[in-house]
Amino acid sequence: MTKRNTSLRSRLPHGDSGRAVIEFLGIGVGIMVPLLYIGMVFFTIERHNFAIAAAAREAGRAYAQASDEKTGKARAERAVQLALEDHGLAEVNHRLAYGPPNTNCSANMQEGAATIEPGARFAICVIITMDYPAVPGFIERAHNVATAKYIVHIGTTQERPGA
Repeated sequence: MTKRNTSLRSRLPHGDSGRAVIEFLGIGVGIMVPLLYIGMVFFTIERHNFAIAAAAREAGRAYAQASDEKTGKARAERAVQLALEDHGLAEVNHRLAYGPPNTNCSANMQEGAATIEPGARFAICVIITMDYPAVPGFIERAHNVATAKYIVHIGTTQERPGA
């Protein structure tokens, strides 16, 4: 039996050493690269969502403290810019929109419903278009809209300067 095993071994090619390393590396890279990409996309989406949630909240707070609508809108816009800059998204195109509290903050939302009258309630929406890593913009841009909403409630006992 030993003689037979040796004769079989003599017929096999001797260049088999090292193949396991190549297969291990090939499969490892083939699995790790897609997993790393999926992780990058996930964290990019989360980064954008956290940034616009903070931007909407800060815009609502800035608007609620303003003395008039014009100042409120200017402060809200600046608050959104600062919040996006804080999250490293200063270059992201964004849109600030106002609507009734039950709005769904769609991408084609119209301006309106923002007032500083005591007791007023309205939604401030921050709408951005996200770019995924390593995907050309013309392929994905129309479908990657993220929105965040903050409901602003103007206090009924709040004193306004100049009122």
